[in-house]
Amino acid sequence: MAGRFILIQVGMQALLATVANAVSSQSVIFVPISLALSALAGLLVRSRLAPLAAEPSDHQAPRPHLADALPALGAALAFQAAVMAGWIYMEPLAALAQLDAAARALATPLSLAAQLAGCVVAIRLCRVAKWIWPVCCGSALLALSFPTLAGGQEAGVFLGKQVAIGFVWTLVSPFFTAMALEGDESGQTAIALPGAIMLGSVLGPGLAAFAVDTAGTPGLLRLCSGLASLAVVLALWGRWRLDRAG
Repeated sequence: MAGRFILIQVGMQALLATVANAVSSQSVIFVPISLALSALAGLLVRSRLAPLAAEPSDHQAPRPHLADALPALGAALAFQAAVMAGWIYMEPLAALAQLDAAARALATPLSLAAQLAGCVVAIRLCRVAKWIWPVCCGSALLALSFPTLAGGQEAGVFLGKQVAIGFVWTLVSPFFTAMALEGDESGQTAIALPGAIMLGSVLGPGLAAFAVDTAGTPGLLRLCSGLASLAVVLALWGRWRLDRAG
């Protein structure tokens, strides 16, 4: 379910980006109008959906301990912060890598295509893989990839790295839901998960603003790598707690 939700989200991003590019002369006006229309459509669709019936229960689900919720929420927050901290500076990073305007314009559609592919793979992988492998391997790959974006390099190499980051981003994200549900069977951690991801989306760029300096972006890339490494540590901690409890 989480993978399908992200697939729809990325698909809408690709659609809006394509239309905005087609009407580039009015794109400044198009973006806020399209967002407002999308929000209105969401409200109309929501009003036609029947609320989910609550399952009958004789007892209230116990509240999860903080230590049970922290690994999933912390890992999701750190992972999202790492991606967003680097993602908002992709254009300056591309310029520092000496990519021309044509190559930088190609980056957006390629990244969106990679994100769509990541969602599709995640939907298939969720049926056969435990969350620990995608979360740890994907986060470790990000931690190793971000530092390699520094300095001049071939356009194809830089775009390939950016595409890989976009693919890993949407591939890993749905597995945090599985991690939250296994760590807290009451589902309350999973309910709080979108809030942690949104917080990471804000925290990452905020920290990145302090990490960027006039000498370039090495501090930014170290920040992204450190946040992704933190996601690995939290995921391993969560797995260790579950194995110890079980």
